[in-house]
Amino acid sequence: MQQTLTVGRMGFRQFVFGLHKDMLVITLLGMTSMFFLYKVIYPYPDFYFDSYHYINLALDSEFKTVWPIGYSLFLRAVHAIAASGYLLVVVQYLLLQFSSLWLAFTVFYYFNPPKWIKVTLLTFMAVNPLYLYLANLVSSDILFTALSLAWLTILIQMVFDAKMWHALLQGPLLAYLFLIRYQALYYPLVMLAALWLAEFNVLWKVISALIAFGLMGWIIHTTKVNNQRRYAMSDFSGQSGWILANNAMYMIPHINKTKSDFTSEYSLKLDRFIDSFFRVRALAKRDITPWDGPKFMLQDGGMWNYLWTTSERWIGHRGEAFWGYNRLGPQWKNYGKDLILSHPLAHVRYYLLPNAGVYLLPLQEQFKEYNMGSDMVTKEQLGWFQFPYNRVGAHWVKGSFYLTWIFRPLFLLLNLYLLIGGVILIRQKKHFLLAPVHKNLLILMAVFFVLNAAFLIVAAPVMMRYMVFGLVLGVVLALLITPLLFIRYANTEQPSAQ
Repeated sequence: MQQTLTVGRMGFRQFVFGLHKDMLVITLLGMTSMFFLYKVIYPYPDFYFDSYHYINLALDSEFKTVWPIGYSLFLRAVHAIAASGYLLVVVQYLLLQFSSLWLAFTVFYYFNPPKWIKVTLLTFMAVNPLYLYLANLVSSDILFTALSLAWLTILIQMVFDAKMWHALLQGPLLAYLFLIRYQALYYPLVMLAALWLAEFNVLWKVISALIAFGLMGWIIHTTKVNNQRRYAMSDFSGQSGWILANNAMYMIPHINKTKSDFTSEYSLKLDRFIDSFFRVRALAKRDITPWDGPKFMLQDGGMWNYLWTTSERWIGHRGEAFWGYNRLGPQWKNYGKDLILSHPLAHVRYYLLPNAGVYLLPLQEQFKEYNMGSDMVTKEQLGWFQFPYNRVGAHWVKGSFYLTWIFRPLFLLLNLYLLIGGVILIRQKKHFLLAPVHKNLLILMAVFFVLNAAFLIVAAPVMMRYMVFGLVLGVVLALLITPLLFIRYANTEQPSAQ
């Protein structure tokens, strides 16, 4: 027996605001109550290192930066309405919850799951403390998560019931996601799969893809031109070089490097700096792993601070710190690439495998305590949000640590459940119980989940704030496959379509 595609011929609006009105109202009341309770405990936004950067970037008309500018543009837009930290948090929370509800009711509309699944998913979204702490943080993570959920919802609707606005909107939204965070670099793979499954004619599929690739290509080209003009560096992202070198450095205490490992004199020169860095910091005697975070890159005692204090000529240029950071990015990339290609097994052992563990049990990082344990804000933050004083505070400084810790084992169990459940569905051929469009959509969502995991494990330091999109996607997948896992189905042939 296959699931019905939709609830009769009922329109989406009638489905949400008519058939599920009571469920929607209760969910909205829960979300609103949770938010106001949270803001009583945390009256000010939460800040961390990157928050200073995003605000300074929003103040800089030339956008001199190493990070994408999408979130700073968002800060400017909200600031144009009112210079209020409370307003920013409200807008961020509304964006995340609207995107979540849109995804949830889209799934309900097209998959028609049992009521307990609807209640479970809406409860997860309404009372989720991770949503509240993420919305209160001045960070690109909230915007990237919310818009990723919205983009996924458009793709789901496009596959089930393709409309012109799906084809026209998904491309610009994808490009803006790329402008918020370069993690969206792999999103076009998901887009192409969705366009392949959608019932558009070929022309509209091509137009939709060209809009996305054209805008992303323009962003890449413009960024490279600006980097060449400002920093004499034609790479797209200087930050990526620092990340790659950081990821390669975890294995240094465990390998024997030789000159033949490196392809340039500049990489050899960097290696001498790194050897000195390890010696001065006594890092060779310490077992630093991805569980310690990006220790070599930006944290106290990292490579940036070490270079700053020992050789200003490497990083300084007319007093602009970003000049040195961006200018060295390609060199760090070459160094990290040389080291990884020369010692691939060590890289797997000392970075990829431990980082996979961090992915399954993500680091809480900024969620350990409010405002990194400080009650002060910078003059830029004070001016941007027009706080009356340069002090901020919370009634439960460690609350984020206690309330978000549960998501570490939850995410591990979620991944194990999806892995085991997927194997059962395939081995017992239970996927044949689904209509083809449902089966294709579940495969698309599963591929998205796996690509997200692979990108984070291979290319990025894994933090809990990066994981919220994957968490929501994983919960939706887990709930959708659960009824299938408990249906007895002994046939080996695909049942005929009804």
